[in-house]
Amino acid sequence: MNLVDHPKHYNNHPSGVEAIEIVQYMGFCLGNAFKYVYRFKDKNGPQDIEKAIWYLKRQQTIILNKNLMVTHTAKSDFYKILYAEPNKDIAKVLEIIWNVSFNGNKNGELYVAIQILEKFIK
Repeated sequence: MNLVDHPKHYNNHPSGVEAIEIVQYMGFCLGNAFKYVYRFKDKNGPQDIEKAIWYLKRQQTIILNKNLMVTHTAKSDFYKILYAEPNKDIAKVLEIIWNVSFNGNKNGELYVAIQILEKFIK
């Protein structure tokens, strides 16, 4: 296995899906937040959660591009990740990031994601 293209933490999630299969369809900040939350257990732990929070807070200041499109394969991979994620709080955060990426930040969802993630670094 190539350590540049496929290091262990890239596809160590129970779903077997690499984060890039999802985040390539998201905006920069939300894609990074998704990636850090998705891989935090296999990489830098609480530091990656802090990075995700930083990106979510930054996203709150950005006007979302409502024209982002997602392929059927990416949607299928996303649900595979969501159902395979053993931690329900992490699954909820990934779901919020996905929803905000394609539907906008309704009802302060990013704030909810930040609150959930802050539990992992306290």
